[in-house]
Parts: sequence; C-alpha cells; structure tokens
Amino acid sequence: DIKMPTLSGLDMLKTIDNPPKVILTTAFSEFGAESYEYGVSDYLLKPIAFERFLKAVNKILIPAHTAPGPISSTPKQPAPEVIFFKADKKIHKFHHKEILYLEGYGNYVKVHNKQGKSLLVLDKLSNMAAQLPAGQFLRVHKSYIINLVHVSHIEGNRVMLGDIEVPVSGTYKQQLLDLIGKRL
Repeated sequence: DIKMPTLSGLDMLKTIDNPPKVILTTAFSEFGAESYEYGVSDYLLKPIAFERFLKAVNKILIPAHTAPGPISSTPKQPAPEVIFFKADKKIHKFHHKEILYLEGYGNYVKVHNKQGKSLLVLDKLSNMAAQLPAGQFLRVHKSYIINLVHVSHIEGNRVMLGDIEVPVSGTYKQQLLDLIGKRL
C-alpha cells in the first residue's frame, strides 16, 4: 500500500537496493506515475476487482514476450512454468506441462489436464492464449488451443493428444504443420 502509518510504500521502495517485483495498491491515483520510477510492476487502485489483481500477478509470473527488453549482462531467469486460473471460488495453479488443451465456450474456457480432469474458467480463449508460452501452446481451431508437448500424431484435420482427438481448422492447419516441421 502507498499510505501506511509510519512509512509510505514508495519511501520503503527507495530504501531497498534490489527490490523484488512489486504491485502497489492504493486508493490514491496521484502516485501512479511516480511509482513506475521505482520499478513497480503494476499499480492497482482500490477497490480492486479480483480479475484485475489476477492479471497483475500473472503479469509478474508470465513476462510479456512481445516487446524486446534492454540488453543486460545479467542472465535472464527462466519464465515461470505455471499459470493461475480462477474457478469455483478458488485460484488454481497449473504447471504448463500438466495442461493438455484448452477448449473455448464463448466467455468460458475449459482447461483439460493430463489426469483427465477439467476446470471451467470465466475468461476468453484469446486472453488465455496471451498468457501461455507461444512455443509450447498453439491455437488449432477457433475453440481449441493445444499443448504441443502432448501431440502424439496429426491425422487429416485432427490432432491426437494421446487418445483425445482435437479438431484442426483449415485456418490454423498450415501454422501447425509449419511449427511441427521446424521441430523435425
């Protein structure tokens, strides 16, 4: 929080030589610009919607792969291999390797795991795709994203994940074949 009884959140950040990833929460919008000068990962205004909080946490756990970062002599830490989903009034943690595929249902996504269980999450498939590593997960249909680690074979317009059949639409088939071809 920014306004605390004895020391403000920003004052505390100033005292730390190598601060961890920080998400500031406050009811005061005027500190937003200043907070980013101290390397704050996100700035949340109270009251905080849980979805917004979850997005901020995932932003820290899953760094954006789109913008090139500054050249650094320090080695980068490997990207986290987990993702968090909110469902059934709980936050569920999934390791990427556990996810078999995701199935979109409008504003919901069913996440299927290797153990044959599934979890229904209130989110859009496109939002989930942005949070998963592109080299491991691939959209193969408007309603499906697969984990390439679990592909056993491709047959016609379907991809087999063990004994589970997932349709591949013409729109995404060439992208799938190109990606698989690069790994041969």
